[in-house]
Amino acid sequence: MATASLKRNSRLLGIAVWSTAAALCLLVLGDGLSRSVETSAPQSALRLNPWNADARVASVSNALNAQGSSSPDLAEVADDARRGLWLAPVDARFRSLLGEVRRRQGDRVAAQQLFIEAQTVSPTELHALGQLILAAGERGDVSEAVRLLDVLLRRWPDELKTIEPALPSLLASAEGQQAVLNVLQHAPPWRSRFVAALARNDAGLPSASQLILDLAESAAPPTSGEISTVVNGFLRAKRYDDAHRLFLLTLSEADFGRAGLVHNGRFDAAASPSPFNWQFASTSAAEVRLDGAPPFAGAGVRFLNKPARDIRLRQTVLLGPGRYRLAVETSGGSLVAPRGLYWSVRCLAPSREIVRIDVPPGTYRDRLISTEFEVDDCAAQSVELRSGLVADSWVYRYSGRVTFHSLGIERIDRAASGY
Repeated sequence: MATASLKRNSRLLGIAVWSTAAALCLLVLGDGLSRSVETSAPQSALRLNPWNADARVASVSNALNAQGSSSPDLAEVADDARRGLWLAPVDARFRSLLGEVRRRQGDRVAAQQLFIEAQTVSPTELHALGQLILAAGERGDVSEAVRLLDVLLRRWPDELKTIEPALPSLLASAEGQQAVLNVLQHAPPWRSRFVAALARNDAGLPSASQLILDLAESAAPPTSGEISTVVNGFLRAKRYDDAHRLFLLTLSEADFGRAGLVHNGRFDAAASPSPFNWQFASTSAAEVRLDGAPPFAGAGVRFLNKPARDIRLRQTVLLGPGRYRLAVETSGGSLVAPRGLYWSVRCLAPSREIVRIDVPPGTYRDRLISTEFEVDDCAAQSVELRSGLVADSWVYRYSGRVTFHSLGIERIDRAASGY
């Protein structure tokens, strides 16, 4: 009798164990299926697992963002958000979503309180941060807006694009400019992105320029990339004088000594990527280097026995109306340029060539070549090394080496030049 009872109890225990294991497997399977569709089909995910917080967040968000003729039932959406908050009280997203519902219902005070609670629970909750930044801006609390902006961009750097249109107004006042500068002086990881966002907007260029100049006097000066970003922004907006002014004002003492109508005319090692300095890069057809010891001091170009249509050595310059002389000191080493090699001075807008000067082929040392030209009705120019190739053709292969020891442009008296 005792043996039979023991066997029956063992059988019941086994059934209970297997039933529990099966139930757990079903729960795990259901949760896995719910997770797999929580973004694409949140309602289906909730039917599989009502405790799936991510699915409920997606469901509420979809309801709020629904496109169509009928607006969402905000009372129903609020119930769904409250249900999520009851199931996951430490999930700040539900407080933030409930705050968005209250905002749309016109209860700004309740909405603001819910956004504050969400940010208290999770300081980086995205939607709450965005709403709190907007609220701080509306009440003129620029310091608080910038503090929250710092939190937002440290956690969500890609969200800068969503607030980019509002940046010029944030910096419109002296208080806003100072508040942003105080943060940027600590070199936050989003600083370069912030400067680039300002420079993309014509209205933001003056603020971006002033921030660069202020940072130049701080313990965390702007990087060469940040300076060039703003300079290029001015160039894109065709504000050439502003671009050149910022370039000059941010030069180091050593670099300022290289300034002239052509910056760094002796081709010392480039200290910045600015368009007002030499822009150079090697290609598959030509190696370009700046520096080197005599007799190769300067800008050296070594051709690799290939068609060299694309040669990357150029600088942007600003020459006012008048007459000028372009002079280049060069050395060649077995230079072969079947379709020609030349320096060209070109107008940026409208795009046209002003003058060119041919670089002689062959082998020679320290040869000076020069030409005179006139600038009229052209606000900005480029000086660039070019080849005569208009299309790559292996019939015309460039080889040998050429070194440019110096390149200068000087303004000359029209009477002295015979014109």
